[in-house]
Amino acid sequence: FFRALPMELDINLLWVFVCAALWGATNPFIKKGTAGIEKIKREGKLAQFFAELSFLLRRPRYLVPQVLNLLGSVAFFWSLRTLDLTIASIVANSLTFMLTFVVGAMMGERGNNGYTICGIVLVAGGIAVCILSKSKASP
Repeated sequence: FFRALPMELDINLLWVFVCAALWGATNPFIKKGTAGIEKIKREGKLAQFFAELSFLLRRPRYLVPQVLNLLGSVAFFWSLRTLDLTIASIVANSLTFMLTFVVGAMMGERGNNGYTICGIVLVAGGIAVCILSKSKASP
């Protein structure tokens, strides 16, 4: 599959995969790390904002995945040096969705069903078509 891709596209796609892995793997952990924030109540919007910010900044369960998630953004930005934005965004966001589902399921999140799995299979096929169409269009 990757032999059909030009080497430069291959390297930049690797950065997109790194980005998607970081985004997708950390999303469920970020969600779990914010548990309890809804219980914080302060008078005034500014006081509420700073109370919630303080809550998050004191929780390694939130901070560590958030930092890793931000590194995914750096990987995405790095991939855009030469990779077409249309393919980078489609691949990164689609793979992020798929990995978020897988990691969330491994963490015991409920609410996913056969329709979600069917959607993931269709998304994976769409990603393959996008990558192959770009590799065929490249000289």
